[in-house]
Amino acid sequence: QKDDTYHWHECAGCEGQEFEKAAHNDGNSDGKCDTCNYELGTSTPIDPDTPPVDNPPTDDNDGLGTGAIIGIVVAAVAVVGGGGFALFWFVIRKKRGF
Repeated sequence: QKDDTYHWHECAGCEGQEFEKAAHNDGNSDGKCDTCNYELGTSTPIDPDTPPVDNPPTDDNDGLGTGAIIGIVVAAVAVVGGGGFALFWFVIRKKRGF
């Protein structure tokens, strides 16, 4: 048996119980289900185990931009360089006795 979304086997003497129910699958992209030859048309097969996704995530705002990273690096170099210069300056002044 088959419908728009699934195919399955139906038990003849079991009051219409469905067995091996699965979503249509078009692995060879010919527009037909590979298992039951159902014409899929242009719709995408639905996997019953996968919940629908309304708004897929985008990669637009992931992490810092290049400008922000450059700014952080420049600021860090300035702070470390300033501290190093201050330390060097005071060591030289102490040795010279100023």
